[in-house]
Amino acid sequence: MKRFYIILFSVLCLSVILLGLSYSQESTDNTIGLNEEVATDLRVIYSANPHNIEVMDSITRDISITNRLTSSNSYFIYINTTNPQDITYSLDNKEEIPLTKKLIYIGNLNSFGQANDQVTHQLQIYNKSNNPIKVDLAVVKDNHLLKDYLLNDSQVYMDTEENYRYYGATVNNYLKYNDQIYQIVGLINNKIKIVRFTDTLDAFVDFNNYLTLYDYFQSFNSSSVTLENSSNYQTWLNQVSDYWLLDTDGETKAYCVTNGSILLEEKTNLKNNYEVIDLLNDIKIIEGDGSYDHPYEVAYES
Repeated sequence: MKRFYIILFSVLCLSVILLGLSYSQESTDNTIGLNEEVATDLRVIYSANPHNIEVMDSITRDISITNRLTSSNSYFIYINTTNPQDITYSLDNKEEIPLTKKLIYIGNLNSFGQANDQVTHQLQIYNKSNNPIKVDLAVVKDNHLLKDYLLNDSQVYMDTEENYRYYGATVNNYLKYNDQIYQIVGLINNKIKIVRFTDTLDAFVDFNNYLTLYDYFQSFNSSSVTLENSSNYQTWLNQVSDYWLLDTDGETKAYCVTNGSILLEEKTNLKNNYEVIDLLNDIKIIEGDGSYDHPYEVAYES
């Protein structure tokens, strides 16, 4: 009788093991493989390989992020593709929007070991073209670079030359630099272009660093704006008036903006000026939100 129970127990154990192996095999077949990236500052788990993803119609990726630092930090999802104009995305099944910027702000995470030090998001990427598009995904920590704030600003769009520009009639693009208040045109040619209206009347100076006619047109983000009808549209570059642009027509005439209209006038005429400065793209900010009352302030070492 004792031998019977030993045999029965052995059979039951073997059955459990075989059942477990079968379930494990079935679960593995139905489980999406994870690709994990671990760094000193964060741990990221994707629902599939995040690199060189080929998007036919759409793809979905679950992204789990843990802040591994001893201080709270903000994070972004970085979407890199050579065809951003053909891509839209949705985060956590919210509104589908165009990929006008490659950095998507996902919020602040508390220090490691504290509540809310981890978050999971679902990212859907949609291909609006007729051809497959490849994208790369990454999670990056906020390093307080001004250019990253620009890439994440809803008032910024990417033009056809892959420059990032502020557009619209009213924008929060104010920056305190050298104890003066400037406005940010955008991230252009990999530098941050800022301007300050000097309110001084001068004749046109050849080779001066004025705003360009292209800068002015791109501040509308509309292909409908022309030399003839620009006064019918609104842009933040119309907040002041009567200033020179860099573009000329012959030896004696240059373009200027007057009451929203683009005019061609003699270089000897007196006009106001925008002081234009190009900052390196590694400039950091220490505070501010870009509004007029709370402009971005540049870190001392910048």
